[in-house]
Amino acid sequence: MTVKALTFDVIGTVFDWLGSFSAGVVPLAQQYGLSIDPVAFANGAEQGYGDGVAKVVHGGAWVPPDKLLRDSIAALLAAGGRTPSANEVDNFFTLWRTLNPWADVPLALYALHDHFTLAILSNMSMVTASALMDHAGLPFDRTLSAETVHAYKPSPAVYQMAISSLGLPPD
Repeated sequence: MTVKALTFDVIGTVFDWLGSFSAGVVPLAQQYGLSIDPVAFANGAEQGYGDGVAKVVHGGAWVPPDKLLRDSIAALLAAGGRTPSANEVDNFFTLWRTLNPWADVPLALYALHDHFTLAILSNMSMVTASALMDHAGLPFDRTLSAETVHAYKPSPAVYQMAISSLGLPPD
């Protein structure tokens, strides 16, 4: 058996989501005059997203990943009874598309890219995953999203889609 392709989850694995997201919260909180603990806000946004994914995984109706992310952010911004504007939610949501990779990731991925096809295999939407790659300039050949099969990892459908999309046998 010869390995031809490598798939990567990206949030937390390739990208420092907590450091990047919480750093981005600071100027947005100042812009909107909000008193927000940036790390708590980032963790809350991720927790809301994770809760939404868990509902789908455990038999709930399909909800697209970007809707889960936006709803999580909107709920956090609405804490205390305030109603966030659509622009405010959009600006905080954009943080998910501008995360920075861990410092050692770009060099490692470029070295791997010399030998393998590299693919993202994420629960994030195609648009968000592609925006992350554009933002970071990483050498991924393919962007694969669980949204294409209306399921979230760890559903076998997600992994079957990846195998099929790469045109390789699973071994």
